[in-house]
Amino acid sequence: MKKQTFQTSKMTKKELEIRLWKADRFNKLRESYLSYVLQNIRTQMNNITGFSKLMTEEGHDPEKRASFYEQIEKSTEKLDRLVSESLNMAVMSLDDINVQAEPCFVNYLMDDIYSYFSQQKKVYSKAYVELYLHQDTEKEDFAIHADCSRLRQILAQLIGNSLANCTDGDEIEFGYKLLDEGKSGILFYVEDNGTLYSKEEIDAFLKEPELYLKSSTDDLKLESVDFMVLQTLVEMMDGEMSIITNRDKGIRFEIVLPYNKPEQRQEKDMHDDSAEEVESLQNAFDWKDKKILIAEDVESNYLLIEEALQSTKATVLHAENGKEAVEIFEQNPDIDLILMDIKMPVMDGLDATREIKAKNPDVPIIAQTAFVIDNDKQSAMDAGCDNYVSKPLNFEKLFKNMDLYMNNMV
Repeated sequence: MKKQTFQTSKMTKKELEIRLWKADRFNKLRESYLSYVLQNIRTQMNNITGFSKLMTEEGHDPEKRASFYEQIEKSTEKLDRLVSESLNMAVMSLDDINVQAEPCFVNYLMDDIYSYFSQQKKVYSKAYVELYLHQDTEKEDFAIHADCSRLRQILAQLIGNSLANCTDGDEIEFGYKLLDEGKSGILFYVEDNGTLYSKEEIDAFLKEPELYLKSSTDDLKLESVDFMVLQTLVEMMDGEMSIITNRDKGIRFEIVLPYNKPEQRQEKDMHDDSAEEVESLQNAFDWKDKKILIAEDVESNYLLIEEALQSTKATVLHAENGKEAVEIFEQNPDIDLILMDIKMPVMDGLDATREIKAKNPDVPIIAQTAFVIDNDKQSAMDAGCDNYVSKPLNFEKLFKNMDLYMNNMV
């Protein structure tokens, strides 16, 4: 979908009104979504604080402490995702929405959404609203090449809206299915039997949105779900979105995306969330002949990475800013890989990457930072970084990626 420049002089009055209406509706969606995320950030913070306190108390056996740690880890991962998505939404305007395709493990995504809304039913006093999930395949590693964050955002918004509209005894179902074994794409859907929009209201909204502007009352209230904005996101993912209703109560949203499979190696590398694949880092990697430069200005962050690298037997060098990173690289041209923090004093990681890549374009550089905005990731890649990882670091995933680069498997 091509980005259009906002030129009022070439717009008709009706086009301008519709554009302003879309912008207003988008802002309402953003406010609703940020409110939704803020509440969940507080939930995860409560979990982290509560289980951390339990970890300090005496009397808990090792198995119980391990379960506390697992809950803290899960909440931390969810918190990281929520902060990232909320900041993306906060800085987003209708003209700069972008998507970034990556391996998206569909069943993991669906299970995560189902787990979240199963809890949210109780929070919103909707415990007796039934929630069902349909998955077309039980393969844990089933993946598509798509923007997983955007897909999560769309489905969560639609399910949240359905939950708000449903009452006790109503049902919500969401899921996916392959169309013609994937040849015609993959269909995602959210439907409920509680939303009170008639077919006539939906049809009028979809066919002639300009009439909405002239109406004195907002008969069609999609609340926080701005269909026009969500449709824009879907279109940018090369998909189609539609609303279906054939009764006075109930609605179904359908999203059809291309069934693009990720590259086999990417699929294997990225799927580190499966419990079967998690292994101890101890003795998993032997880098005794490798030299790694860590550019990190926060001492505690550096010490954490250095400690994690102890078992690999790698030689570790440390730079506290981008300027030092360039100087250390000049003194040690045999460095095998660089972990580059982006936000550093004196010289940031982007400028340091450009200078180092000018001297040796083949040295692998992995950006490691608290990425929260899609454009930041693109800036790192444009500067010459070969890959990036987000904080808090997943060392299992990080070390696997480092091993690929240092053994010339990428």
